Amino acid sequence: MDYPNELGFEPLRRAIASYLLVSRGIQCSAENIIITNGYQGALELIARALLQPGNPVWFENPGYFRAQFLLRSMGAGLVPLEIDECGADLSEAMMHCPNASLAILTPAHQQPLCTTMTVARRSLFLDWAGSNHSWIVEDDFDGEFHYCGVRQPAMKAMDRSDRVIYVGSFSKVLFPALRLGYMVAPEILLARLAAAARSANAGRSPFEQAIVADFMNEGYFARHVKRMRDLYSKRRIALLRAISMRFDDRLSVDQNQGGMHLIARLPQVGHDSEISRLLYRSGLAVEALSDRYWSGPQKQGLILGFTNIHERRAKALVGRLYDAIADHFPQFA
Repeated sequence: MDYPNELGFEPLRRAIASYLLVSRGIQCSAENIIITNGYQGALELIARALLQPGNPVWFENPGYFRAQFLLRSMGAGLVPLEIDECGADLSEAMMHCPNASLAILTPAHQQPLCTTMTVARRSLFLDWAGSNHSWIVEDDFDGEFHYCGVRQPAMKAMDRSDRVIYVGSFSKVLFPALRLGYMVAPEILLARLAAAARSANAGRSPFEQAIVADFMNEGYFARHVKRMRDLYSKRRIALLRAISMRFDDRLSVDQNQGGMHLIARLPQVGHDSEISRLLYRSGLAVEALSDRYWSGPQKQGLILGFTNIHERRAKALVGRLYDAIADHFPQFA
Protein backbone atom coordinates (compact mmCIF):
# COMPACT_ATOMS: atom_id res chain seq x y z
CA MET A 1 0.00 0.00 0.00
CA ASP A 2 3.06 2.26 -0.13
CA TYR A 3 3.95 4.37 -3.16
CA PRO A 4 4.79 2.03 -6.08
CA ASN A 5 8.08 1.87 -7.96
CA GLU A 6 8.13 4.84 -10.37
CA LEU A 7 9.75 2.64 -13.03
CA GLY A 8 6.99 0.05 -12.88
CA PHE A 9 6.05 -3.28 -11.31
CA GLU A 10 9.17 -5.43 -11.53
CA PRO A 11 7.43 -8.76 -12.40
CA LEU A 12 5.74 -7.01 -15.33
CA ARG A 13 9.04 -5.54 -16.49
CA ARG A 14 10.59 -9.03 -16.39
CA ALA A 15 7.65 -10.48 -18.32
CA ILE A 16 7.94 -7.78 -21.01
CA ALA A 17 11.69 -8.40 -21.36
CA SER A 18 11.06 -12.12 -21.91
CA TYR A 19 8.27 -11.43 -24.39
CA LEU A 20 10.32 -8.96 -26.44
CA LEU A 21 13.19 -11.44 -26.77
CA VAL A 22 10.89 -14.09 -28.23
CA SER A 23 8.56 -11.88 -30.28
CA ARG A 24 10.83 -9.07 -31.51
CA GLY A 25 14.38 -10.34 -31.03
CA ILE A 26 15.17 -7.57 -28.53
CA GLN A 27 17.70 -8.46 -25.85
CA CYS A 28 17.11 -6.40 -22.74
CA SER A 29 16.71 -6.80 -18.99
CA ALA A 30 13.94 -5.66 -16.68
CA GLU A 31 16.27 -2.87 -15.50
CA ASN A 32 16.08 -1.26 -18.98
CA ILE A 33 12.26 -1.23 -19.04
CA ILE A 34 10.14 1.64 -17.76
CA ILE A 35 6.36 1.22 -17.48
CA THR A 36 4.50 4.27 -18.79
CA ASN A 37 1.05 5.75 -19.14
CA GLY A 38 0.60 4.39 -22.68
CA TYR A 39 2.61 5.60 -25.68
CA GLN A 40 1.86 9.23 -24.92
CA GLY A 41 3.30 8.81 -21.46
CA ALA A 42 6.48 7.28 -22.87
CA LEU A 43 6.89 10.05 -25.43
CA GLU A 44 6.38 12.71 -22.77
CA LEU A 45 9.13 11.19 -20.60
CA ILE A 46 11.48 11.03 -23.60
CA ALA A 47 10.78 14.66 -24.47
CA ARG A 48 11.31 15.73 -20.84
CA ALA A 49 14.64 13.91 -20.68
CA LEU A 50 16.10 14.73 -24.10
CA LEU A 51 14.57 17.86 -25.61
CA GLN A 52 15.00 21.56 -25.08
CA PRO A 53 12.56 24.08 -26.64
CA GLY A 54 13.37 24.50 -30.30
CA ASN A 55 15.25 21.21 -30.70
CA PRO A 56 14.55 19.71 -34.15
CA VAL A 57 12.73 16.36 -34.28
CA TRP A 58 12.24 14.27 -37.41
CA PHE A 59 8.57 13.27 -37.55
CA GLU A 60 6.69 11.23 -40.13
CA ASN A 61 4.32 13.00 -42.54
CA PRO A 62 1.57 11.81 -42.37
CA GLY A 63 1.92 10.79 -38.77
CA TYR A 64 0.21 10.11 -35.47
CA PHE A 65 -1.60 13.31 -34.56
CA ARG A 66 -1.50 12.88 -30.77
CA ALA A 67 2.29 12.50 -30.80
CA GLN A 68 2.59 15.54 -33.06
CA PHE A 69 0.48 17.68 -30.72
CA LEU A 70 2.46 16.52 -27.67
CA LEU A 71 5.85 17.31 -29.22
CA ARG A 72 4.70 20.72 -30.41
CA SER A 73 3.32 21.54 -26.95
CA MET A 74 6.75 20.79 -25.49
CA GLY A 75 8.47 23.14 -27.92
CA ALA A 76 9.94 20.68 -30.41
CA GLY A 77 10.56 21.88 -33.96
CA LEU A 78 9.13 19.18 -36.21
CA VAL A 79 10.91 18.32 -39.48
CA PRO A 80 8.85 16.21 -41.92
CA LEU A 81 9.88 12.72 -42.95
CA GLU A 82 8.01 11.87 -46.16
CA ILE A 83 6.76 8.31 -46.65
CA ASP A 84 7.27 6.13 -49.72
CA GLU A 85 6.89 2.41 -50.43
CA CYS A 86 10.02 1.71 -48.32
CA GLY A 87 8.77 3.62 -45.27
CA ALA A 88 10.03 6.92 -43.90
CA ASP A 89 12.54 8.62 -46.21
CA LEU A 90 15.36 10.50 -44.49
CA SER A 91 16.91 12.04 -47.64
CA GLU A 92 15.10 15.41 -47.58
CA ALA A 93 15.34 15.68 -43.79
CA MET A 94 19.10 15.12 -44.10
CA MET A 95 19.37 18.01 -46.54
CA HIS A 96 17.33 20.46 -44.44
CA CYS A 97 18.13 19.37 -40.88
CA PRO A 98 20.80 16.65 -40.55
CA ASN A 99 21.43 17.21 -36.84
CA ALA A 100 17.99 16.50 -35.41
CA SER A 101 17.89 15.40 -31.79
CA LEU A 102 15.27 12.70 -32.32
CA ALA A 103 13.58 10.72 -35.08
CA ILE A 104 10.10 9.40 -34.25
CA LEU A 105 9.41 6.32 -36.41
CA THR A 106 6.74 3.64 -36.85
CA PRO A 107 8.75 1.10 -38.88
CA ALA A 108 6.63 -2.04 -38.38
CA HIS A 109 3.48 -0.47 -39.87
CA GLN A 110 3.67 3.23 -40.59
CA GLN A 111 0.95 5.25 -38.89
CA PRO A 112 -1.31 5.70 -40.81
CA LEU A 113 -0.12 4.37 -44.21
CA CYS A 114 0.72 0.87 -42.88
CA THR A 115 3.85 0.55 -45.05
CA THR A 116 6.64 -1.58 -43.55
CA MET A 117 10.07 0.04 -43.50
CA THR A 118 12.68 -1.99 -45.37
CA VAL A 119 15.79 -3.31 -43.64
CA ALA A 120 17.95 -1.09 -45.89
CA ARG A 121 16.03 2.01 -44.85
CA ARG A 122 16.23 1.02 -41.16
CA SER A 123 19.99 0.66 -41.50
CA LEU A 124 20.24 4.19 -42.93
CA PHE A 125 18.41 5.62 -39.93
CA LEU A 126 20.58 3.63 -37.52
CA ASP A 127 23.75 4.85 -39.25
CA TRP A 128 22.49 8.44 -39.03
CA ALA A 129 21.70 8.13 -35.32
CA GLY A 130 25.07 6.57 -34.53
CA SER A 131 27.15 9.08 -36.47
CA ASN A 132 25.20 12.14 -35.23
CA HIS A 133 24.76 10.98 -31.61
CA SER A 134 21.01 11.36 -32.13
CA TRP A 135 18.18 9.12 -30.92
CA ILE A 136 15.46 7.08 -32.59
CA VAL A 137 12.10 6.43 -30.96
CA GLU A 138 10.74 3.18 -32.41
CA ASP A 139 6.98 3.21 -31.89
CA ASP A 140 5.91 -0.42 -32.31
CA PHE A 141 2.24 0.23 -31.61
CA ASP A 142 0.76 -2.70 -33.57
CA GLY A 143 3.76 -4.78 -34.65
CA GLU A 144 2.05 -7.99 -33.51
CA PHE A 145 -0.52 -7.71 -36.30
CA HIS A 146 1.50 -8.73 -39.35
CA TYR A 147 -0.40 -11.05 -41.68
CA CYS A 148 1.71 -11.89 -44.72
CA GLY A 149 5.27 -11.67 -45.99
CA VAL A 150 8.41 -11.71 -43.89
CA ARG A 151 8.14 -9.88 -40.58
CA GLN A 152 11.07 -7.49 -40.35
CA PRO A 153 13.18 -7.36 -37.18
CA ALA A 154 12.61 -4.54 -34.76
CA MET A 155 15.01 -1.65 -35.24
CA LYS A 156 16.01 -2.12 -31.61
CA ALA A 157 17.14 -5.65 -32.44
CA MET A 158 19.35 -4.24 -35.24
CA ASP A 159 20.77 -1.43 -33.09
CA ARG A 160 24.49 -1.88 -32.46
CA SER A 161 25.12 1.66 -31.18
CA ASP A 162 22.32 1.61 -28.57
CA ARG A 163 20.61 4.68 -30.07
CA VAL A 164 17.05 3.28 -30.26
CA ILE A 165 14.40 3.83 -27.59
CA TYR A 166 11.87 1.08 -28.21
CA VAL A 167 8.30 1.94 -27.16
CA GLY A 168 5.42 -0.52 -26.93
CA SER A 169 1.88 -0.39 -25.64
CA PHE A 170 -0.91 -2.70 -24.52
CA SER A 171 -3.56 -0.43 -26.07
CA LYS A 172 -3.86 -2.40 -29.32
CA VAL A 173 -3.15 -5.92 -28.07
CA LEU A 174 -5.38 -5.62 -24.96
CA PHE A 175 -7.37 -2.37 -24.65
CA PRO A 176 -6.66 1.38 -24.45
CA ALA A 177 -8.33 1.99 -21.07
CA LEU A 178 -5.49 0.11 -19.34
CA ARG A 179 -3.21 3.09 -20.15
CA LEU A 180 -0.23 0.76 -19.97
CA GLY A 181 2.83 1.21 -22.13
CA TYR A 182 6.55 0.63 -21.76
CA MET A 183 9.89 1.66 -23.16
CA VAL A 184 13.23 -0.09 -23.49
CA ALA A 185 15.81 2.54 -22.56
CA PRO A 186 19.38 2.54 -23.90
CA GLU A 187 21.88 2.01 -21.11
CA ILE A 188 23.34 5.52 -21.40
CA LEU A 189 19.86 7.11 -21.12
CA LEU A 190 18.49 4.96 -18.32
CA ALA A 191 19.35 7.37 -15.49
CA ARG A 192 17.94 10.41 -17.34
CA LEU A 193 14.71 8.65 -18.28
CA ALA A 194 14.33 7.22 -14.78
CA ALA A 195 14.77 10.72 -13.34
CA ALA A 196 12.12 12.04 -15.73
CA ALA A 197 9.76 9.26 -14.61
CA ARG A 198 10.34 10.07 -10.94
CA SER A 199 9.74 13.78 -11.47
CA ALA A 200 6.60 13.20 -13.57
CA ASN A 201 4.67 10.97 -11.17
CA ALA A 202 4.78 8.86 -8.04
CA GLY A 203 4.34 5.62 -9.99
CA ARG A 204 1.45 3.89 -11.71
CA SER A 205 -1.10 1.76 -9.88
CA PRO A 206 0.42 -1.70 -9.39
CA PHE A 207 -2.87 -3.59 -9.56
CA GLU A 208 -3.36 -3.51 -13.34
CA GLN A 209 0.35 -4.14 -13.80
CA ALA A 210 0.21 -7.22 -11.58
CA ILE A 211 -2.76 -8.59 -13.52
CA VAL A 212 -1.04 -8.09 -16.88
CA ALA A 213 2.16 -9.65 -15.49
CA ASP A 214 0.23 -12.79 -14.47
CA PHE A 215 -1.55 -12.82 -17.84
CA MET A 216 1.84 -12.85 -19.57
CA ASN A 217 3.69 -15.19 -17.24
CA GLU A 218 0.96 -17.83 -17.34
CA GLY A 219 1.03 -17.96 -21.15
CA TYR A 220 -2.32 -16.35 -21.84
CA PHE A 221 -0.94 -13.22 -23.47
CA ALA A 222 0.97 -15.01 -26.25
CA ARG A 223 -2.06 -17.19 -27.04
CA HIS A 224 -4.31 -14.12 -27.01
CA VAL A 225 -2.07 -12.27 -29.48
CA LYS A 226 -1.99 -15.26 -31.85
CA ARG A 227 -5.77 -15.67 -31.65
CA MET A 228 -6.37 -11.97 -32.37
CA ARG A 229 -3.85 -11.94 -35.23
CA ASP A 230 -5.63 -14.90 -36.85
CA LEU A 231 -9.03 -13.25 -36.32
CA TYR A 232 -7.92 -9.89 -37.74
CA SER A 233 -6.33 -11.60 -40.73
CA LYS A 234 -9.66 -13.25 -41.59
CA ARG A 235 -11.54 -9.98 -41.17
CA ARG A 236 -8.99 -8.15 -43.34
CA ILE A 237 -9.37 -10.72 -46.12
CA ALA A 238 -13.16 -10.58 -45.89
CA LEU A 239 -13.19 -6.78 -46.20
CA LEU A 240 -10.74 -6.82 -49.12
CA ARG A 241 -12.86 -9.42 -50.91
CA ALA A 242 -16.08 -7.46 -50.33
CA ILE A 243 -14.49 -4.23 -51.65
CA SER A 244 -13.21 -6.00 -54.75
CA MET A 245 -16.64 -7.53 -55.48
CA ARG A 246 -18.66 -4.33 -54.97
CA PHE A 247 -16.35 -1.63 -56.29
CA ASP A 248 -14.53 -3.55 -59.05
CA ASP A 249 -11.64 -1.30 -60.05
CA ARG A 250 -13.27 1.96 -58.93
CA LEU A 251 -11.64 1.77 -55.52
CA SER A 252 -8.01 0.72 -55.09
CA VAL A 253 -6.68 -0.51 -51.76
CA ASP A 254 -3.03 -0.28 -50.72
CA GLN A 255 -1.60 -3.78 -50.43
CA ASN A 256 0.24 -3.70 -47.11
CA GLN A 257 1.30 -6.62 -44.96
CA GLY A 258 -0.07 -5.63 -41.59
CA GLY A 259 -1.83 -3.11 -39.40
CA MET A 260 -5.40 -2.66 -38.23
CA HIS A 261 -6.89 -0.69 -41.12
CA LEU A 262 -6.83 -0.40 -44.90
CA ILE A 263 -6.06 2.65 -47.02
CA ALA A 264 -8.58 2.96 -49.89
CA ARG A 265 -7.89 5.34 -52.78
CA LEU A 266 -10.91 6.93 -54.48
CA PRO A 267 -11.04 8.57 -57.89
CA GLN A 268 -11.42 12.35 -57.78
CA VAL A 269 -15.14 12.51 -57.02
CA GLY A 270 -14.67 14.73 -53.97
CA HIS A 271 -12.22 15.59 -51.23
CA ASP A 272 -11.60 12.74 -48.80
CA SER A 273 -12.49 14.88 -45.77
CA GLU A 274 -15.84 15.73 -47.38
CA ILE A 275 -16.46 12.07 -48.16
CA SER A 276 -15.53 10.96 -44.64
CA ARG A 277 -17.99 13.46 -43.11
CA LEU A 278 -20.69 12.26 -45.48
CA LEU A 279 -20.02 8.63 -44.54
CA TYR A 280 -20.01 9.48 -40.83
CA ARG A 281 -23.51 10.92 -41.18
CA SER A 282 -24.47 7.62 -42.81
CA GLY A 283 -23.26 5.72 -39.75
CA LEU A 284 -19.88 4.63 -41.14
CA ALA A 285 -16.73 5.49 -39.16
CA VAL A 286 -14.27 6.31 -41.94
CA GLU A 287 -11.35 8.72 -41.55
CA ALA A 288 -9.81 10.98 -44.19
CA LEU A 289 -6.16 10.26 -44.89
CA SER A 290 -5.45 13.92 -45.71
CA ASP A 291 -6.28 14.88 -42.10
CA ARG A 292 -3.16 13.01 -40.94
CA TYR A 293 -0.79 15.21 -42.95
CA TRP A 294 0.71 18.10 -41.03
CA SER A 295 3.09 19.55 -43.63
CA GLY A 296 3.16 20.11 -47.39
CA PRO A 297 0.91 18.48 -50.02
CA GLN A 298 -1.76 16.14 -48.72
CA LYS A 299 -2.51 12.82 -50.41
CA GLN A 300 -6.09 11.63 -50.23
CA GLY A 301 -7.64 8.35 -49.23
CA LEU A 302 -10.03 6.71 -46.79
CA ILE A 303 -8.87 4.92 -43.63
CA LEU A 304 -11.05 1.83 -43.21
CA GLY A 305 -10.75 -0.07 -39.94
CA PHE A 306 -11.44 -3.80 -40.19
CA THR A 307 -10.69 -5.28 -36.76
CA ASN A 308 -14.26 -4.81 -35.47
CA ILE A 309 -15.99 -5.99 -38.67
CA HIS A 310 -17.15 -9.61 -38.55
CA GLU A 311 -16.61 -11.51 -41.79
CA ARG A 312 -20.37 -12.00 -42.20
CA ARG A 313 -20.96 -8.22 -42.02
CA ALA A 314 -18.26 -7.14 -44.47
CA LYS A 315 -20.37 -7.47 -47.61
CA ALA A 316 -23.31 -5.48 -46.20
CA LEU A 317 -21.11 -2.71 -44.80
CA VAL A 318 -19.22 -2.34 -48.07
CA GLY A 319 -22.58 -2.13 -49.83
CA ARG A 320 -23.56 0.74 -47.55
CA LEU A 321 -20.21 2.39 -48.24
CA TYR A 322 -20.77 2.15 -52.00
CA ASP A 323 -24.37 3.39 -51.84
CA ALA A 324 -23.46 6.39 -49.66
CA ILE A 325 -20.74 7.49 -52.07
CA ALA A 326 -22.80 6.84 -55.20
CA ASP A 327 -25.84 8.69 -53.84
CA HIS A 328 -23.86 11.87 -53.28
CA PHE A 329 -21.48 11.60 -56.24
CA PRO A 330 -23.47 10.27 -59.24
CA GLN A 331 -20.36 10.41 -61.45
CA PHE A 332 -18.82 7.69 -59.25
CA ALA A 333 -21.64 5.22 -59.99
